[in-house]
Amino acid sequence: MNCPSCGFVNPPNMKFCGQCGTKLPVSCWRCGAVVPEGFNFCGQCGADQRNPEPAAVGVPAAVAPA
Repeated sequence: MNCPSCGFVNPPNMKFCGQCGTKLPVSCWRCGAVVPEGFNFCGQCGADQRNPEPAAVGVPAAVAPA
C-alpha cells in the first residue's frame, strides 16, 4: 500500500507507514476498496469488516455424484 502522506510503498497488512509513521487506510478483505475508519461494512461490496470470512485456500470443491 502506498502511503497517502509520503508515497512510500509499504508491504500488505501494515497499519502505519514504515517511512513516515502515518496511519494507513484499511482495505476491504474481499474487494480491496478503502474502508473509512469506523465503518462496519465495505461501501463497495458490502462485506462485513468485523468478521472477515476465512480464506478458502485448500478447501476442496464439492463434487457432484456420478
